[in-house]
Amino acid sequence: MGADKALLEIGGVSLGQRSVNALLGAGIREVMLVGASDEHAAHLDGIVVADRWADAGPVGGLLSALNAAESVDATAVVCLACDLPQVAVSDVERLIREAEWSPGSSEGVPTVVTVDGQLAFPNGLWPVDGRRRWEQRFLGGATSFHALFGVWEQPRRVVGGAGFGDADRPEDLIGFL
Repeated sequence: MGADKALLEIGGVSLGQRSVNALLGAGIREVMLVGASDEHAAHLDGIVVADRWADAGPVGGLLSALNAAESVDATAVVCLACDLPQVAVSDVERLIREAEWSPGSSEGVPTVVTVDGQLAFPNGLWPVDGRRRWEQRFLGGATSFHALFGVWEQPRRVVGGAGFGDADRPEDLIGFL
């Protein structure tokens, strides 16, 4: 897009802060900013977590979040991309509710949001107990979410709707600016 999407402001609120606000409003206690720069840390409410695989895209970022969550005995990570102009607290609350998740119930199966029938990785609820299996596949060469799951398993799907529509291109922001 030619700009840092996390810090791109719409109506006085950055895209990244919109995701943070939705998480906090839904009751998430700690928001991790994986791979955040000093500038991100200065403008977004959250805890900076080093991206262990900074050049590996969103799969590496998610695995970094799961590692950090496991180190503080968290049982799951609710992951949102930083480029969701319409995400709201109600979207995150619905994701958590429809995931029907509770500690120990997941057997490592994530619940991933869909937008227009397509999985909208990485947006979803990711149980920490799946981290080792996914990390092993990642280190074996599965660097995309589709490759990470392959034929082995399928994530649960939750219809996300417009709140989880991302802004990959400038034209995706028409109507918001």
